[in-house]
Amino acid sequence: MLKLIKYEFVKIWNSRISSVVIALVLIISCCFSGYQIYKCKTGKVVTSINRSEYPGGIVSNKNIDNFRDELQEFEGREEIYETDSAVENFYAGYVLKGKYDVKEDDLFEKAVTGEITNEEYNKIISGYNSAPCIKEEYLAEYFALYYPITVYETAQRDKNIYFENSERADYELNKRIDYSMKAYNIADNLEKGIYYGYDYGWNVAEGVFDSVGILLIFVIIFGLCGVFSAEYNSGTDSLLMATKKGKNKLATAKILTGIIYSLICTIAGALVSYLPSLIVLGFEGGNVGYSVTHFQHLADKSVSLILACCVISLITLCFSAFFRKVTSIIFCTVLVSVAPIGITMFLTSANNMPFDAGVLLNTLPANMIINSHQVFQQYATIFQGLLTIRTLYISLVVSVLLIILVSLLVKVLYLKHRIRN
Repeated sequence: MLKLIKYEFVKIWNSRISSVVIALVLIISCCFSGYQIYKCKTGKVVTSINRSEYPGGIVSNKNIDNFRDELQEFEGREEIYETDSAVENFYAGYVLKGKYDVKEDDLFEKAVTGEITNEEYNKIISGYNSAPCIKEEYLAEYFALYYPITVYETAQRDKNIYFENSERADYELNKRIDYSMKAYNIADNLEKGIYYGYDYGWNVAEGVFDSVGILLIFVIIFGLCGVFSAEYNSGTDSLLMATKKGKNKLATAKILTGIIYSLICTIAGALVSYLPSLIVLGFEGGNVGYSVTHFQHLADKSVSLILACCVISLITLCFSAFFRKVTSIIFCTVLVSVAPIGITMFLTSANNMPFDAGVLLNTLPANMIINSHQVFQQYATIFQGLLTIRTLYISLVVSVLLIILVSLLVKVLYLKHRIRN
């Protein structure tokens, strides 16, 4: 069996179209990763405060009041402010003005609801633009108090939004349960404590990994499209089937090759995505996140990506066992694998996506690659809502079933193959 698998990998390696696609994907991935690192490295986020001064710790319901009291006391010191209106200290998208700060979104909502007049709104904004800012030398000390409060309030806001949606009568039962579980998850984390700190290496890496995941689809398709068809076209199928190995063992070797190849592609994609960002921007912050930590995201993404890539590899083998032309194999595999993305985007943009249909579409390989870390908290309805079950890993179960079913289909197609005279 090992010799047969090695033979298949040699065949993939010697394929010109496979080598070209792998090289292109590698170049694109490295360029995209480099661009994202450059954007983060040259932006205000990394340069405003030295990484060694970046605040880190735990914020929870138990200590948030202490942070707020310390921040209020700190903001009351007049010596920390720069009165020159031309000076503005930016960090993470905020203008740091301490007690002179104004939450523009809240102010705008007050103007829309009529709580304040447009004249009052414009006057406040005008005064805000010329208000004193935090001096550069006090920035690190201020942010150490300001940042955990921001993290806490962001989590609290999202929890409240999820809870409000779970109470909406116009939403389907499953949708409301989904929002309820998300609100409970954040509330539980707020009680236990949320880790905060420097995590820009992980943020950049995750963004790159999401994009590289899509490229892996094409690496798999172009790499495996000739596993069966190349033998059909070259006539070596007659030679192989004349050996003592037998069709069943040959088919098993090809299926195992597809699974191993998809595993190698996933690991390589993760390395290309994560290592450059983490090496340049730092490994710190893997346990940061108020809903899902970066470690959890990587674990969820990796498991679902491996299974999704396995399904796509077996679909490719299925068409390779059926067709002789490489163009037909590539076209059909891309159509079947990528079509769910287009359908999902169309239904979502048209606001015509039933919740259960969304859950079903997200369990398909291409959507798992895009939305893998969002699928695990979803639900499905059976028997038109009479029985609602929590399907925490429904996408993984569907993937395993697809792997089994498509593997059997590959074997059936190959066993029915007849050698041409």
